[in-house]
Amino acid sequence: MRDTPAAALGTECGGAAGRITGASWSARPAMTSGGTRPRTTTDSVLTSSNLVRARLPMEARRTMRSQMFVGGVAALMMAAVTSCASGSLPGTAAVSGGSPRSQAAGHRATAQPSAPSPDARPTSQASRPAACRTQDLGARFQAGGYGGGNDFGSIEIWNPGTAPCRLAGTVTFTAFFADGTADLNARPNRPLRPLNVTLPARMIQPREGAVPSRYLVALLMGPERDDPAQPDGLCRDELAPATLVLSIGRVTLRIRNLDPASPARRGISRAVYGCHGRVLLEDLTGPQGR
Repeated sequence: MRDTPAAALGTECGGAAGRITGASWSARPAMTSGGTRPRTTTDSVLTSSNLVRARLPMEARRTMRSQMFVGGVAALMMAAVTSCASGSLPGTAAVSGGSPRSQAAGHRATAQPSAPSPDARPTSQASRPAACRTQDLGARFQAGGYGGGNDFGSIEIWNPGTAPCRLAGTVTFTAFFADGTADLNARPNRPLRPLNVTLPARMIQPREGAVPSRYLVALLMGPERDDPAQPDGLCRDELAPATLVLSIGRVTLRIRNLDPASPARRGISRAVYGCHGRVLLEDLTGPQGR
């Protein structure tokens, strides 16, 4: 190809044509003396990019691949640590072929225990004995003896019903004379804690001399000898109430203060009595303790 300067071409081609041709060539970079045209900025960028791709050493490529592999392993390890920290159980987070929503639902179903069925719940309340009723219980007075200026007796309580029952609540004790007036000196000898005892079913009415530990027993005492108000200190007004009243919670038992089966001999009283009607409730003991 023949290199012709722009001015010469403008002269050869004439006025206007020469000016156009000269202008068009002046817009292009001038060729060097060796016949080559210098690269433009665009050509330089493209050529450098291609050279980087073409001339990248093999070791650098291997290094980049190793870095990509290590980065992928690190990402998998971080995912495993995150799964453990979130509390997901093994085998529940990675569900083959499942969507994230289905995996989350599976995780919730595994992590949250199902509500126990009614049959699996504790049956302590269902097996708890029913409360005793006054009309379902039997009670009688058992005469005792004398000792130390006191006479003794007891109230024995049993459950003749076909099912066990429970006696629970505050304990109170009072008494009444035959005319219906209250015996103001009949009371517990000390504060008694609330009772909570179960009476077994089919208890037999106690016979004279029966073992009292098989029954619920209220122990009574009547201080009948001493009276500090008297000059000689001896009581001159020994009274026996006609009716003993023992209450345990909602159950109230009224017991006749008389033991007709007690032997009528000296030293044995058929009723409990005290100076000025003082009759004291000492304690309660039951077949299963207090």
